[in-house]
Amino acid sequence: MICKLRQGDLAGAKALQAKFDPFDDEPVYYFANAAVAYEQSNEEDAKDWLRSAENIYRKDQLDIYLDAMIEVGWVDSL
Repeated sequence: MICKLRQGDLAGAKALQAKFDPFDDEPVYYFANAAVAYEQSNEEDAKDWLRSAENIYRKDQLDIYLDAMIEVGWVDSL
């Protein structure tokens, strides 16, 4: 999804985003919404999505998604 966003394929990214919901066992729904917000330069909304994920999921569940956001430059290094 991040690749699609970075390539300017918002429609493709949103199609992937639609496959997730807030009841998934992993925080992908929250990170997908944060990614779209970051790519659209809406940093406050993105941070809200990340805070929501942090309030619901364990740190070990968040790490892989945070790593991807760090690699893209949306999130500062931990």
